[in-house]
Amino acid sequence: MRWKSASRNAGMMLLVSTCLLLSTVLTPQVAEAKVKKNLTVNNTINQFTEGTFQRAEMTTYESTSGSAAALDDKGGVQVTPISIFKFQENASAHSLPRNLARMGIAVVGTRIFVIGGIAHVNGSSTYETTAEVYSAEVATTATANQAIGEFTSDWVAEPSLPAVVSSGDTGFTDPTAVVNSPAVVTATAGGKSYIYVIGGNTRIGESGRDFSSYAVRRATIGSNGRISTWESLSNATIPLINQLSGLQGASAVTSTINGTTYVYLIGGLQRYRVDQNMVESGSKAVFWAKVDSSTGKLVKPSNPSQEGWDRGADLDLRDDSGVDAAGLWDAAAVSGAYDVTNNLYGGRAIYVFGGQTVSNNFPGNPGAAYNAEVYQILPSATGSPDSGDWTSGTLPSARVGLGAVTFGGKNYLPGGAVVDGSALNPQNDMLMSIVNDFLELPPLSENGSNFLADEDAFATARAFHGTALVKVGESAYVYVLGGQSTADGNNPVYTSDIRYGKIGGEQKQLVGYPRDGWYYSNVVDFNFSNAEVQNIRWGTYFSDPNNGDIEISYRVANANTCSDPGWTFNDWKPIDGNSGSSFSQEGANEVTLDTAEGRCFQYRARLVSLKNEPEYSAALGASTPTLLYLSLLILLPGSPDIRADLDKKDIEAVFNADKQLIGFNVRIRNHNDKEDLPVNGGYEPTQNADSDGSVGSFFVDIFIYKDQEPSSPPTIPVQSDTHDIGCTTIPTSRMTANQTYQILSWADITTDPNCTSNNLNLLSYFAKNGRGTYYVYLVVDSYCDDTSGNGIANGCIDETDALNGESNNVIKYSFTLNPTDPEIPVVSYDLSLPMISK
Repeated sequence: MRWKSASRNAGMMLLVSTCLLLSTVLTPQVAEAKVKKNLTVNNTINQFTEGTFQRAEMTTYESTSGSAAALDDKGGVQVTPISIFKFQENASAHSLPRNLARMGIAVVGTRIFVIGGIAHVNGSSTYETTAEVYSAEVATTATANQAIGEFTSDWVAEPSLPAVVSSGDTGFTDPTAVVNSPAVVTATAGGKSYIYVIGGNTRIGESGRDFSSYAVRRATIGSNGRISTWESLSNATIPLINQLSGLQGASAVTSTINGTTYVYLIGGLQRYRVDQNMVESGSKAVFWAKVDSSTGKLVKPSNPSQEGWDRGADLDLRDDSGVDAAGLWDAAAVSGAYDVTNNLYGGRAIYVFGGQTVSNNFPGNPGAAYNAEVYQILPSATGSPDSGDWTSGTLPSARVGLGAVTFGGKNYLPGGAVVDGSALNPQNDMLMSIVNDFLELPPLSENGSNFLADEDAFATARAFHGTALVKVGESAYVYVLGGQSTADGNNPVYTSDIRYGKIGGEQKQLVGYPRDGWYYSNVVDFNFSNAEVQNIRWGTYFSDPNNGDIEISYRVANANTCSDPGWTFNDWKPIDGNSGSSFSQEGANEVTLDTAEGRCFQYRARLVSLKNEPEYSAALGASTPTLLYLSLLILLPGSPDIRADLDKKDIEAVFNADKQLIGFNVRIRNHNDKEDLPVNGGYEPTQNADSDGSVGSFFVDIFIYKDQEPSSPPTIPVQSDTHDIGCTTIPTSRMTANQTYQILSWADITTDPNCTSNNLNLLSYFAKNGRGTYYVYLVVDSYCDDTSGNGIANGCIDETDALNGESNNVIKYSFTLNPTDPEIPVVSYDLSLPMISK
């Protein structure tokens, strides 16, 4: 028995990004040969961040003990904490260029844009509405002098808003540029990003009267992330509701449904002229438009060839006494796609918070009314906002001029003003709610409130401010920009201050955990339609096993592309890794699947922190379960086939004109003959030599017999034999699909049985043995130990007998060494070089 072996670790988990070096050709036939492959879907932080989170978030936890520790790397998923966090006291040295309130805010990538607004004039007590636009970039990586979330430089001036016609009323038709209280959204179409500025309060000239604009302006973002041009979408102005005015203080959000982006314009205030008087009237209309996928224009969903808006069902507003409210404005709205078990409306929801409902000319005067309700709109699969307008929750108190963002299945509402007699008092708190699996805001406290409140989230009270969210990895940063910092009155104070706080990552002060959270993995593309998932393995950690659990479900699909697998909500299949009452046990879990064949794979995990609490309980968990990793054992169609083909001269003795031997070439290749067959003839793709997840190397041996062909050629695993004169080791990673590898050096088996040197010269061997006929046997993947030290019949690479497979690993080549002149040596070491004349 030979005493050499190759290192090999077939159970090692490999990353999906490094394992799938495979052909992308689809194979509708069921292949006979298949390769087992260990594939890690999620383990590290970077892998988990490719998925989506709903009331769940990343954790840097790494298991160091227990049955899962050996396979776990740093990173996992836990239920997101419900927590109070403070905004940075010194958020940025880069304050706004002016003291601003009621401006529009847009985020494109990691750049924040501040659009228009009301500003102090040169620090005085007078105010002006502006057309100025500024932007600043947010840092996404930390440096020695700058933290993540800080601005990379001072605010820079962008092209100002263009002057546009904003009303059809006589005397108000001159173009005007200034605007405050606009609705602003962003969208991407045709490879370009756009900012839409919709309506707002404007005036013509410094002495003109304020009125509500119906204009829609669009900025195009250039390749540098800055605004390149502005234009007026004059064919997509806000539809007229009353008289000839538009809307200000409306809420606008977008939702992308089945690849189509829609813009929703909700409520708003109309300020317009009746006779010679300016009056105010609220709107409860919900308008929606489709973003044209190629031009970025706003078109009617009912007639996409025509620019403009369609009108959905009005908001079903009620004031405190149950009487219909006139409208809703200066509210805040968010739009999210929530990964929930209830597949109604595809998990899409729009939430509208607070706002004013009744006007007595100006906010704060007696007779004005404000909203404490949360209204919900559930867009349909075609984008229509007509269904599901209903009250979804209640704020702790009515407020107006607040901000709102949504992230990780939670809604965050910073600031806003509450009513105190006839004044509106800005707040410095942060309200937070979660979205449950029924797209509702569940109670979070014993008094039934749908919100938790941090009463001192940031140092300076703020209302009518700008609110922005910038995503950075698994976390996000919320910004409160400018705003009104004192009670409403004749001389409210505006600020240029900026504060920010991190959400979805490290939290400041833990309150508790929701009853559960969801994690949806990225879709894994196996690149072969008949790949088969044999089993699923995952690791868990429970600080409180009595209350914690993790429920895993998966789905597979055969599709031409995994970007649109075509599966439905009903395709999810649950698996149980624990024979007890829980779905997962502490540590390592493994489930073998009966049939799970397809090209595309996705899993989801429901992380439960309160197993024994009713669905609508207001209780919060004290701990969270953690998903550490999830991996698959899959079968891929086809196989590697390591071989040397004589018809391709992979083994060749090279002679000069005198028939002297001047070289002996050996190369091997990885090519499966069934890859060359028609699909209907049993096509099987060539796989990498390490496609089963193995790492290490394999042996190639060369046997040489002179003048007599052996009656029994060498066999695998090779035995000790005087004709085994040389060997070499080749890393399995070098033999990718259809790769050719030339062997340039050999080790003398008698002096180096581990085959690591290059101390054998084949030409010298033939020179020593002289004239005759030589029978050369190349043995590929010649030897590999099993765990007991015995040789494995198939060597280190399992070629699964694809057409030839293991049977072509012993290759015979013969040649006769007999130079023309009997006096000259049989081997020549001379090199023939070309003559170069000049």
